[in-house]
Amino acid sequence: MRDLPTPRVAPRTAILRSASQLFRRHGHRGTGVSEVFSAASVPKGSLYYHFPGGKTEIVVAAVQRSGRAVNRAIEHAFHETDLPGALTDIAEVLAANLEQSGFLDGCPLATVALEEAAADDRIGDICRAVLDDWLARLNAALRASGLTRSDAQDQAMLILAAFEGALLVARIHRDTTALHRVAILLAQQLPDIATSAQR
Repeated sequence: MRDLPTPRVAPRTAILRSASQLFRRHGHRGTGVSEVFSAASVPKGSLYYHFPGGKTEIVVAAVQRSGRAVNRAIEHAFHETDLPGALTDIAEVLAANLEQSGFLDGCPLATVALEEAAADDRIGDICRAVLDDWLARLNAALRASGLTRSDAQDQAMLILAAFEGALLVARIHRDTTALHRVAILLAQQLPDIATSAQR
């Protein structure tokens, strides 16, 4: 039986896929345009055809792409199970991504944001927009689970900050235990908050 041909990926999609991974690993300053186009198997000469704004436009589009992927993961986790289960699912997804990348791929936003959010307005704006969107998705999921507006906002911030910190610890130690532990610790306080919200 003959193998089916591999579906052709549009050049812009291939560029953004490669850029997302490279920026995630090496940051904006540690990744050259040539590396992005080489990884995507797209001629560098087509840069301004696909991205008239140059490297900055690639960064902005790549951050948006990564942000949407995280949004889907959040929505899937909270749609499938209860709050503790959703936190466990998020930890497992983050852990799997880390392990599969050899602990090279941390947060898809952090590396670029730490380098450029305060230095480049366009990149800073998109980093803030993506982060705010993650918080909004978490907030909406927690509200739907019965938390008050105030508790949902507080817990969304705590969940995001805790997993960001756990990702850093996991990468440094090359061990995903911190992610799973954070999920357990966060889940332990949620039942009390949800109960008080329903009184």
